Amino acid sequence: MTVLDAAPDRVDPPCPYAKPGRCGGCDLQHVAPEAQLTWKAGVVREQLTRLGGLTGAELDALGVQVEALPGGPLGWRSRVRYTVDGAGRAGLLKHRSYEVVPIDRCRIAHPAIQQLPVLGPVRWPDADAVESVASTGGDVTVTADGDGATRPVGGPEQVGEQAAGRQWKLPPSAFWQVHPAAADTLVVAVLAQLDPRPGETAWDLYGGAGLFAAALAGRVGATGRVTLVEAAGAGVAAARDNLRDLPQSTASRAGSPRCWPAGRSPGRWTWWCSIRPGPGPGLRWYGPWPAPERARWRTWPAIRRPSPGTSAASGRAGLAAGRAARLRPVPDDQARGAGGPAVAARVAAPSAERSLTERSA
Repeated sequence: MTVLDAAPDRVDPPCPYAKPGRCGGCDLQHVAPEAQLTWKAGVVREQLTRLGGLTGAELDALGVQVEALPGGPLGWRSRVRYTVDGAGRAGLLKHRSYEVVPIDRCRIAHPAIQQLPVLGPVRWPDADAVESVASTGGDVTVTADGDGATRPVGGPEQVGEQAAGRQWKLPPSAFWQVHPAAADTLVVAVLAQLDPRPGETAWDLYGGAGLFAAALAGRVGATGRVTLVEAAGAGVAAARDNLRDLPQSTASRAGSPRCWPAGRSPGRWTWWCSIRPGPGPGLRWYGPWPAPERARWRTWPAIRRPSPGTSAASGRAGLAAGRAARLRPVPDDQARGAGGPAVAARVAAPSAERSLTERSA
């Protein structure tokens, strides 16, 4: 590809692998950082309009904007997963391909990750993937995946993270935000939206290691209750360990849902799915998807009773917009077996109703 007339915001990519036919990890390195923010804000608005059904006036009222996290555009990513090719070389996937592009280092990776001896001449004959972690607590680990198992290569079995005024311990494989400033930034945003108060009840769905649950527990206090639900076993175990000093919080592992068809639209079925993480009210999913076994992961959760509010934190604009479209009251006659109506709250309405939290990994 040849650029005949470059746009004013076009720059030379800082990474030599960020080119057509090369690494597909960074799509916008040829765009000036400030222009990237403007472009991303446009993507969010378009997705909320096309998928979320919001009007221009509603978008203007929301004041959609994209702000950069501190630290600059390079050297920030605290978790990098490399794929190993047939020759045993670790690298990143080619743009829109499963082909591995061997690299010498990833420019957006944390400096401690860039210094690890996992790339270049190093070979991984028994691995399918290699994952490197540099935590905010100063721990650096390397693990290798192969033959359906993960084996430690170097570093501690658990890494330390610092966020929301707390110290966290979790396995390197457990979910954590990849930008060092993301965890604190999201906690501030969620608490500002929900404004949780003493004595209230909160649900942290897809709660990971308990980041939001801990922040909510601090606000609802000893008379409140926070229930975290997570599908990954490593996440549930980490959440239980990290929330041990907060007796008003509990962590439950989500099991397989029970699904049945609720109707059909052109080309696809709509499925109801119900899941119970343990004692207490069941969680309920509702959304149109072609097969019930996929509904667990791709539909919007709602509590079986009316919720005072919802805060959604999502890393993908399309996913957030699709959820916004589904945040509507569920008809009572469709709330089968729920013991009452299932109601989903509204998104981005911090002044309206409060208390239920949902987030996406």
